[in-house]
Amino acid sequence: MSLTAAPVAGAGQMSSDVVRASIAANSFWYGLETVAEVLIGVASSIAIARVIGPQRLGYFVYLTFLTNVVGRLGAEGVATAARRYMSEYLARGEMGLARSVFFATLRLQTTLSAAVVLFGVAIAWFLVEPHYRLAACLLVLSVAPALVNVVPSQANMAAERFSRNIPSTIAGLVAYAIMITVALARDWSLAGLASAFLIRRLVEMTIRLVPAIQWMLRLPVCSDTKSVNRKLLTVSAQNLAITVLTLVVWDRSEIVFLKAFCDVRQLAFYSVAFSVAGYLALLPNVIGAAIGANVMVEYARGRSRTSGIAEKSIRFLALIVLPLNCGIAALSGPAIRVAYGPLYAAAIPVLAITAVLAIPKSFYWLPYTIHLAADKQVVVLRWLIITAGLNVGMDALLIPRYGAVGAAIANGLAQSFTTAILLARARQLCPMKVLNRTVGAIVASAVLMAVAAALLAFFLPALPAAIAGVIVGGIVYFGCLRLTRALSQADLALLDQGFAGLPPAVCRYVRPIVALAVGGRRHIVPETIDTAVVAEPVYATGAAVSVPHDR
Repeated sequence: MSLTAAPVAGAGQMSSDVVRASIAANSFWYGLETVAEVLIGVASSIAIARVIGPQRLGYFVYLTFLTNVVGRLGAEGVATAARRYMSEYLARGEMGLARSVFFATLRLQTTLSAAVVLFGVAIAWFLVEPHYRLAACLLVLSVAPALVNVVPSQANMAAERFSRNIPSTIAGLVAYAIMITVALARDWSLAGLASAFLIRRLVEMTIRLVPAIQWMLRLPVCSDTKSVNRKLLTVSAQNLAITVLTLVVWDRSEIVFLKAFCDVRQLAFYSVAFSVAGYLALLPNVIGAAIGANVMVEYARGRSRTSGIAEKSIRFLALIVLPLNCGIAALSGPAIRVAYGPLYAAAIPVLAITAVLAIPKSFYWLPYTIHLAADKQVVVLRWLIITAGLNVGMDALLIPRYGAVGAAIANGLAQSFTTAILLARARQLCPMKVLNRTVGAIVASAVLMAVAAALLAFFLPALPAAIAGVIVGGIVYFGCLRLTRALSQADLALLDQGFAGLPPAVCRYVRPIVALAVGGRRHIVPETIDTAVVAEPVYATGAAVSVPHDR
């Protein structure tokens, strides 16, 4: 079946029901991928920390940090540009241009990955301590498939086909879990752990790349590629600069200061807290990625519904982010003692501070996506320069004296300031209400929940406190939501439309919990919502394609 470049008639008027179903379905698939990563990631990180101890963990964290910096620098600029323009061209039905973007970024990433590996292995071999040299080289090699893998991953996200990323992720995680288990059981030291990263990324790249190339080869060829390449290079350069600054503000630049001024165990304590906070951010990031992909598509079609999507996403993300982060801050003591053991007790205050100050970061994707869709990356770049300087200044002031605690404060304050500034700027491009009565009620409910959990953590032993804290905290949170009437029947109906795009089993268990907080009816999905709507993008394929209409 031949593909045409003509957009489907009426695609620009995609109904609100289809938009919500698209966000819900993409959130589900991205969430499934993230849940698998969290389960394997948490289990493996706890096992690694317990087996190798804080001293060796500190060195391993430092090695992975350096290679992750290289990987981020090589991936983010090109990946963001690929998603930005593929989203636009696919939404407009310009399939030839979408194909050009894909293969241009794939060639660029392949060349970049080869250069990174050659340079990185040379640096690792001559500058890293001899007994860590093999582990460093293996970690550098793992950067290459990770760089190539971002291109098909972003292509699937631009097409709002998140489900296509699932098989490669699951296969890579299984390979990673097997290698970690064997490496720890046989005491292969850090080199064995590093080889697990390499094998995982090779498996993911292979399984994800082949179907994406087959998909792109079926699209028509575009003769005008020079203008596309110029756009890609411009946006990639801007986003590379943003990524460099983001690494300072978000991604543990504090590790460099901790390594220079503190005992290496402080580095391990900070890494444990930062990793736990990162796992907390995965669920809102799942929803944010799905909404962000939809925001890009809607912004390309027209801005009429973008403001409404942004406002609703802030409100509903607050429902998730606030209880998660406040809850783990209140239960940081039991969580660290149960999961990591007494050797990591110094990480408890670090985790509490990190969890609270990480709340604003969960909303960072929204202003960033709006600026990216509006081609206003320069605004983001300008403010990241300011906040990066603020972050480094606080690092230099706090880390030598307070260690991991100072690192958590510096990083968290810089994140909060960045998100607040960019949200204020984004409102000029996409008018939206950030704070309202509903958000205030959610904040109050989360604070009361945290107080109840903290009291249990203070009076009970670690394991009973962790279990009881989650149960009691959940009861208090949902009870407060209901008493404060933070959610209305209109919100419940809106969520129902989102549930229409989810599998029935998810609706069966999630919907009653939401209804409990609202005090609403017990139906699962209203009859007025078309449950057959799925999150497939509306593209012309040479065959008749129907666009669901509002009922």
